Amino acid sequence: MKKQLFTPQQLFHLKRKTLEKRITNFYQETENGDMAIKYLIALQVRDELGTEDFRWMLKDLARHVFLKTKATRTLRRYFNYFKNYFTAQEWRKMVARLLSSKNWLAEKLAKLGTKITGMTAQIFNSAVQTSEGAVIGEQFFAGNQLLESPPNQIKAPTDPPKKRRWRLLERLDMVHSS
Repeated sequence: MKKQLFTPQQLFHLKRKTLEKRITNFYQETENGDMAIKYLIALQVRDELGTEDFRWMLKDLARHVFLKTKATRTLRRYFNYFKNYFTAQEWRKMVARLLSSKNWLAEKLAKLGTKITGMTAQIFNSAVQTSEGAVIGEQFFAGNQLLESPPNQIKAPTDPPKKRRWRLLERLDMVHSS
């Protein structure tokens, strides 16, 4: 974990000029726009709570981060707090870029990919090798055995659909637990 640029005490007690200089230097060294925006959000809170003027703090830096850097989750989350920093035309352009379905879809697909990878690892940690030599997850193997019951053991459903589902769940649970 990286060390924070400011402690909460510093963030709410340093003078405006000092804060501007440190945040600007921090951004120039690291090019971490997300943290710079988070600091600016904290300073907007300080402006609302305190008597000192922190409006329009580092306007050029905020505009640069929102208009020129890659759209990130942090920028999407906090862009609305900086509406006054932009003209109407710039605002429309920025909103279209930050909230485009392409960016949103790419982010969601990346999350889904990591979930699938995690599930695959979990399944194959409890793997079973079939008679054909294929390696499958133990849970899938148990469910497959249930579905491949001999036809004479399968009875025509006489129960209502909810009860059939319940009985199937009971059978699956019994197969899984044994």
